[in-house]
Amino acid sequence: MVVYGQSLSVGATSRPPLSTTPRYGHLTFGAGPRASKAGSLGTNPGTDTVKGLIENTAASEGSNRGETPCSGLAHAFTELSLSEDGIAPGSVVLFCSAPGHGGYSLAQLDMNSAWVQVLKDHVTEAKARADEAGKSYQVVAMPWMQGEANSGTAYQTYYNGMVAFQAGFSAWVKSVTGQSFDVPIIMYQTPNNGSLNGQISRAQLDLCLNEPGFFFGGPIYHMEPATDGTHITNISEYRTGHQFGRAVKQYLIDRKKPAFIRSVAAVRKGSTIEWKFSVPLRPLVFDVATMPQTTDYGFRVNDSAGNKLAISSIAIKDGDTVVLTLAAGAASAAEVRYALDYRAAGTAWNDEETGNLRDSTRGDFSVAGGTYRRWHVAPSCRAAITQG
Repeated sequence: MVVYGQSLSVGATSRPPLSTTPRYGHLTFGAGPRASKAGSLGTNPGTDTVKGLIENTAASEGSNRGETPCSGLAHAFTELSLSEDGIAPGSVVLFCSAPGHGGYSLAQLDMNSAWVQVLKDHVTEAKARADEAGKSYQVVAMPWMQGEANSGTAYQTYYNGMVAFQAGFSAWVKSVTGQSFDVPIIMYQTPNNGSLNGQISRAQLDLCLNEPGFFFGGPIYHMEPATDGTHITNISEYRTGHQFGRAVKQYLIDRKKPAFIRSVAAVRKGSTIEWKFSVPLRPLVFDVATMPQTTDYGFRVNDSAGNKLAISSIAIKDGDTVVLTLAAGAASAAEVRYALDYRAAGTAWNDEETGNLRDSTRGDFSVAGGTYRRWHVAPSCRAAITQG
């Protein structure tokens, strides 16, 4: 399991590390999740040994690294496998690492980049350590945390680049491990939607909707940002890992495409817009208790010129449909949007847009003295409005 991307994937600013005791038999390199191979790229040599999965501050790049999503991912995978399927801890062992690089664009991380050597080292070295121990090794998925460095990149350029990377990486992995299946990318969604009208977050979501090699892990706009307003805290890194871990469990154990809140259709009926979603567990909820309240819960309706149409009321119908009543101009409504336009008051995010829509998925987990629910938070999304 290689968590790849830019600074959020390697735990920038997420200090101190929280997961300092191994749990459930999961593994990482001797130098930690951000290890590098001696004599290769990176400044944290230590892929020649293995230890129980923990987080540390050692890094092959950067100087402020802490908790990565690796431990949260592995813990969630095991806890959900036990609670939902009765699979005993230790029955399935994940080898987790984070070979990404802070501030890098897709072109600086893809299969034609220089830094991809670190990614390749993580795969070949983990395979070598497994061989030495008489164990099998496969790369079952790649959680992805990158997009901010491409905020000025056009939608189709980023989309095509991700498709090419996933195909190229899968082909290379199969040549190394001997596995017969491709490596799916479990996509997070960058919350920075200011540039080019949220083209990167849109591409990330559309990849998961349209491409068989991409699954949706979850957004992060509901996470607590670090004091710099750009990165996330150590707790948020762990929580993000839990989102990834749920997706990995659904893919690997349940043998299904991971569930998330998906737009189905937006239909105008008189002065109202009914936006229906596919929901992992109904009902949908406007949550202002655990997520800072956003203007109109993050929803906006535009006309064809991109002008905002005033919303007079918002409600949830049948547990899966958001009903937006417009104050005027309903006949000109062309697009409905969520978590693309407003930033909640009181949040420390710099320019990231937020919202309050989630489902009612059951369960919780604890970290650093706090308890957090496992519900699915809706991604940033939009839909064209049709006439009912």
